[in-house]
Amino acid sequence: MDRFSGFLFDSSKVSTSDSLLDPDMEYKVKRVTEKFSESLHIVANDPSLAMYRIQEHIRKSLPHQAQCKADLTLLHQDVIGHGYDVSYAINAVEAMHGSQKPFSNIEALLRSSIHHKQQLDERSAALREQSKTEKKPSSGTSPQRQLLSGRPSNDDNPRSSDTNIN
Repeated sequence: MDRFSGFLFDSSKVSTSDSLLDPDMEYKVKRVTEKFSESLHIVANDPSLAMYRIQEHIRKSLPHQAQCKADLTLLHQDVIGHGYDVSYAINAVEAMHGSQKPFSNIEALLRSSIHHKQQLDERSAALREQSKTEKKPSSGTSPQRQLLSGRPSNDDNPRSSDTNIN
């Protein structure tokens, strides 16, 4: 501040006789020149001070902002990935709804096969009982073969015994 006040008001140029005559005026002039030089100093340095404050603010907040941006990028990628997962899950559920008809067909086939298995078990049990009562079956086939072929034995069919006699 002193360099500005010295520039504006050079006290060496003022005669001592003037300064002695009016000390109040000297005080007022000095005060005005100091205020004026202070104002010039503020005007000259204000833009650089503002830029310093902006730079200081950026230096403090930039690392946090960069970290937030990186976190946001990662979260964005996660959200996109979860969106793909949800769309795949929706497609899978829709495909499951479309598979209802094949599953009902499979269920009907299973019921039919269970029914046939029960019939085969009943025939097998009947043939075992019949073989226990007779020591030797009249046909040359075993009860299991008769069961699998689905044809009755010769004893059950009267026509087959007639054909053997002729």
